[in-house]
Amino acid sequence: RKEVFEEEHIYNQPANLPEGKFIANNQPSRNNKQENSGKTTDGFAIAGFVLGFVPLQVGLIFAVLNAIGNITLGSGGLSAVSSLWFAIPLLFAFISFVLCLTAIIRISRNKETKKGLSMAVFGLILSLIAIMVLLALVVSA
Repeated sequence: RKEVFEEEHIYNQPANLPEGKFIANNQPSRNNKQENSGKTTDGFAIAGFVLGFVPLQVGLIFAVLNAIGNITLGSGGLSAVSSLWFAIPLLFAFISFVLCLTAIIRISRNKETKKGLSMAVFGLILSLIAIMVLLALVVSA
């Protein structure tokens, strides 16, 4: 009796094989999930990656507000974008940098149980770019 969900195998006889030897055309592929089944993504890598996006976006918003100029908060004449406002995204960038660096060290020590190295490296690159851009904006402001 043939099952409904059973795979059908098509067998062809190549010209260079002796009689009675066959090769299946649709051999099952390797399941890559079995290789990573025991690994967990490092939480520091995820947090550093996510926090790596925040500083660039907030810093660019502050840069646009600074370029518009003469924006005041309330009637006190306090400038909406001063160099102090760039400290907030710069703080996020430094936190992201530390988290990603910690994740890279943790993953390299526990390669059998941890994954997320590429995420941590990309977060580290994002945070370094954010730090350089934000420091350039602070100097120019």
